[in-house]
Amino acid sequence: MDLNIYPVENREQSILISRLGVCLILTLATITRFYGITIPYLWYDEAFSVILSAYPPALIWSLTGHDIHPPLYYLLLHGWMDIFGDSVFAVRSLSAVAGVASVALGIWLMRLIASSRAALLAGLFLAFFPVAIRFSQEARMYALLAMLLLGATIALVLWIKEPARNRYLAVYTVLVAASVYTHYYAILGVLAHWLYLLILSFNRSTGDRYITRPAWWTANIAIVVLYIPWLFSLYDVMTHFKSVEDAGSISWLLATTVYTFPSSLWAFMTLKKAHTLFWPIYWALPLAIMLLAGWVTLFDRSRYKFYLFLGLYTFVPIVALLLVSLAIPTFMERYVVFAALGLPMILAVAVLKLESLSPTIAVMAIIAILAVQALGLKFNYSQQEDLNYPRNAVIEPFAEVGHYINVHAESADQIVIDGKLLYFSAVYYNHTGIVPMLYDTHLSDNAKYRSNPYGPLSLLHQNWDSIYLDELAHLPVGTKRVWWLAEPSLFGQPGPFPAGWLAQSLLKTGQLELRLFTFAPTALAHGQR
Repeated sequence: MDLNIYPVENREQSILISRLGVCLILTLATITRFYGITIPYLWYDEAFSVILSAYPPALIWSLTGHDIHPPLYYLLLHGWMDIFGDSVFAVRSLSAVAGVASVALGIWLMRLIASSRAALLAGLFLAFFPVAIRFSQEARMYALLAMLLLGATIALVLWIKEPARNRYLAVYTVLVAASVYTHYYAILGVLAHWLYLLILSFNRSTGDRYITRPAWWTANIAIVVLYIPWLFSLYDVMTHFKSVEDAGSISWLLATTVYTFPSSLWAFMTLKKAHTLFWPIYWALPLAIMLLAGWVTLFDRSRYKFYLFLGLYTFVPIVALLLVSLAIPTFMERYVVFAALGLPMILAVAVLKLESLSPTIAVMAIIAILAVQALGLKFNYSQQEDLNYPRNAVIEPFAEVGHYINVHAESADQIVIDGKLLYFSAVYYNHTGIVPMLYDTHLSDNAKYRSNPYGPLSLLHQNWDSIYLDELAHLPVGTKRVWWLAEPSLFGQPGPFPAGWLAQSLLKTGQLELRLFTFAPTALAHGQR
């Protein structure tokens, strides 16, 4: 009798420990993603997201049809802001919640394909995974995309285990459709799914060719049908791709080099590209990751080869995008964050395989991985990472400048933003009721950039004539003072200003400069439009 009771007690104790471990990990994931979430300023892309998402849903759909991303994230952010407002905390918390959910999904996925111990260890690594935390603290679509594709991958795994239950494929269909409505590169995750099923069809141990099942093809046809409404917008963008390029939407993407892949692995783990490190150290981390990943995935002899699936999900999107970038620069680490989330899971499996060889080595590996990730967290919270346009609020204190204008502005004032990369952030922090004007000599000198209905500045297209300041003398009638915001380190020294503009004050904070001008009587009489 006792011999039958003890295993039950042990199982119950094991389940309790596992549940407590999951709760602790999700608590840590919540802390790491919400800690310091309001400290970086709302940079260009984030401010664009908030401004676009404030429009009615029908207009959001129309405007994103002229941008380089699909509309789902903006539509969700629109509803989120209706409930929680548009503060920095509110708009970023949507991504933070998606980031925490991704950790939970990662734990679930590892329980399905590995073990409870692997799930807990993977959850721990995911909770502290720097690139996941970084983009869980940004008002953009990357954390949402990672959550949707992880959910779709879980649904696919469940269907593979129980192919008679087509409801899993129904969930897969909805999640994949949502992911391709979130970001175009979601198709790379789907490519990894197809490649895995193709490989699995040659695996005799499964006894089933999932890729030829009618249910699988029905699910994918349904995804295409669900995407048809957006295909018209996608076609329009592709046929006007030159306008998208002229708008500067992709011109800043760099060509792929031999260092792009290893630097990306460094960026995923530490948020730094590590180019300045001594070359043996620089190559050590990428080499260690690839050796462990190869050991886990390529020597998978299990029935369903789920570890191989995990490797494909992680590396196929990254490598595919790198290959495309050899011809057309299209690679950025943030575009493949959804795939990078596979790295902590692969490392967790590798550590447990190491444990079977030497527990001491396994413990050392865990300490090393967490130490590297801790370095990444340091760079994230101090805003010293190498990803994206800098968000450092000390370097570019938009909140401080915006508050100063909000307090001191008068009804007859005008606000001019010198440089398009400053414009959306300045608009976000402006609460005066004055619509800021945009001045940019680059736009003035290149007519193809002006009033372009494609790319980020498409938000200004309908009101371009009233927003864009082509000449300094052409201010709106009734203007009595001008607030001039510039970043000389980025765009060069502002001016020269017309002789009739009288400088009243200059606020220098970080790399931003805020000038206040009044006008001489003659300038006021002849310069306004």
